[in-house]
Amino acid sequence: MSPFFTDLRRLVVALLILSPGAMAQTAPDGVVPEIPPGIQLGLPIYGGTGCPVGSISATLSPNAQTLTVLFDQFTLEAGKAVGKATDARFCHINIPFQVPKGYNVSIVQGDYRGFLSLPAASQAQFDASFFMAGSAPFKYGRTYRGAMSENYTMTGPVNPAKRIWSPCGQDIQLNSTLQLSVSSNAQSEQALFTLDSADLQAGMVYQLDWKACNMGNGTPPPRPLPPQSPPPRPLPPRPVPPRVLGPVPPSQVVTVPLPRGRMFPPRR
Repeated sequence: MSPFFTDLRRLVVALLILSPGAMAQTAPDGVVPEIPPGIQLGLPIYGGTGCPVGSISATLSPNAQTLTVLFDQFTLEAGKAVGKATDARFCHINIPFQVPKGYNVSIVQGDYRGFLSLPAASQAQFDASFFMAGSAPFKYGRTYRGAMSENYTMTGPVNPAKRIWSPCGQDIQLNSTLQLSVSSNAQSEQALFTLDSADLQAGMVYQLDWKACNMGNGTPPPRPLPPQSPPPRPLPPRPVPPRVLGPVPPSQVVTVPLPRGRMFPPRR
């Protein structure tokens, strides 16, 4: 594909993302969610036979709810014209996200779009998986059989009961693995399978959901205990009044006779 058409495809995708329809996506209750501040999309890290260096671009919509990935060279061909009966390609993609403090993110669904041209008795297979680093992957697959020639869309919604939220306020890495294959028929008629539809829309789109959360383990912090009142100050000891002795009754007076003579030795 020439550089001119590659730049044109990227420009069209950017305009589609910035369109009012893309920005007006609403939550299930019809309320436009607040855009978390400080979200940043890192540079994708990728590799595989379906995504050589320089063939992928990623864009995050202004409301941070749609991640779009455009493929320039994810094309499979089989048949007499290319000299092979089958073709298979794959791509591993890692996209880092900077998540703002006090927010976490979850993947709502993944959409994959492309073009198929299959003669009778030929077939194509699409297998995809995506996950956030540290969690189990969500896997989807579909088999297409000819004859057919049309754009296709494969949607992989995530069961709400199995949705995984990222740790609160922690950066994440969104990982994807795509595996495509195509086989011609016994007459070696040409079969074509691409990831990227002919109308210039992106080949891979992830719908994201954001919510506010509490820092730490993602659960609300425990309610603080009410302040305890200080213990009462001890009372000072009461002074004990001195005991006043009364007169001794005559019956209790004891008379001790003194010895006669000198009680002390004479002085020298």
